[in-house]
Amino acid sequence: MVASVAALGASSYLEDSRIDRSFSFEWFSSLPNYRAANRVQLEAFLSELRLPAPWQGIDVACGVGLMSELCHEIAGKIGAFIQRTVCVDLDRQALDIAREKLARYPANFLQSVGERLPLRDGVGTFLVIGNGIHNFGADDKVRLFREGCRVLRDGASLFFNSAFYEGAMVEGTEQFYRATIRGALRQITRTKLTREEVAGEKPEAAKHISADEYIELAREAGFDKIEHHQVTVNMDLEMWEAICDYAGYSQGALHYRYPAEVACPAMRHAVRELFEDPNWQEKFGGVVEDGKPCIPRRWLWVTARKP
Repeated sequence: MVASVAALGASSYLEDSRIDRSFSFEWFSSLPNYRAANRVQLEAFLSELRLPAPWQGIDVACGVGLMSELCHEIAGKIGAFIQRTVCVDLDRQALDIAREKLARYPANFLQSVGERLPLRDGVGTFLVIGNGIHNFGADDKVRLFREGCRVLRDGASLFFNSAFYEGAMVEGTEQFYRATIRGALRQITRTKLTREEVAGEKPEAAKHISADEYIELAREAGFDKIEHHQVTVNMDLEMWEAICDYAGYSQGALHYRYPAEVACPAMRHAVRELFEDPNWQEKFGGVVEDGKPCIPRRWLWVTARKP
C-alpha cells in the first residue's frame, strides 16, 4: 500500500523532519481531491449569484490563490465574467505565490488582515473565504464577517468553508484520530526530537466552533439567507499527510506541546503507519474510493447574502 514504515527507520524520519517546509496549507490545497471538493462547492455558490455580470470578487485569507483560481474557472464554465478579483492575505510569501498562479487572470493583491479590509464600501459582488477561516478567533470572525458585509454590494453573497470545525469528525473514525496522536508521540520519543513545550495557551483561532455558531456569527454581522451544508470527503493517505503538514492541525492535535518542525513530520509518519495496518478499515472506519483506502472527514460550507 505504501512503503514499509519500519523500513524507513529513524534516520529517514529525521531527514523527513528537516525538510524545509512552510508548514502551511499549500500542499493540501494543491491536491486534486481538495481542489475538486472546493470546485463543487464554489460552482453551486456562483451559480446562485443574483447580481449581473461583470462580477467583482474578493478573496479573503486567499493563501496561494486556490479559491480565486477556481472562481475564474467556474465563471467561464457557467458563462459569467469576473472583471477582477481582489486577493487579500497577511502573508506576503503566500501572496507572491498567488500572484504567479493567477497571472492569467485579472487580479489585485493586498497584504492586509481580513478584519480591516482596505476596500471601499459596496465594491464586491461576492466574497469567498476558504479554509483560512479557521485562522480567525471567534471575535475576529465577527469582525471579518462585518467587514465582508461592508465591502459587498446589496444583494451580494458570502461563501466560506472549513474542514476544521466542531463536527468534522465522522462517526466511527474516532479511533483513527486517537491512534494518530499516539503514533506521533511514539515517533517523537523514538527519535528523541522532543522539544520544550510551546509556551502560552491554545490559540483562540484553534478552538473549533460548530456549524450553528458559524451561522449565528454571520447573522450577527448583517447577513441573511444563510445556508449551510456538511459534506463527507473521503481522504486518502496523501490528503492526510498533507493535512498533517499544516501546523495548526498537527500542533493542535498534540496540544501545542511541540513546534511545527516536530509535530508535522511526527503526525505524517503516524498516519502512514495507520494506513499500513491490514485491519485499517475495521479499526478506523475506513472506506475504499477509486481503489484507494480513505478515512472520511466532514467539511462545512456556508453561503449568505447581504440584504
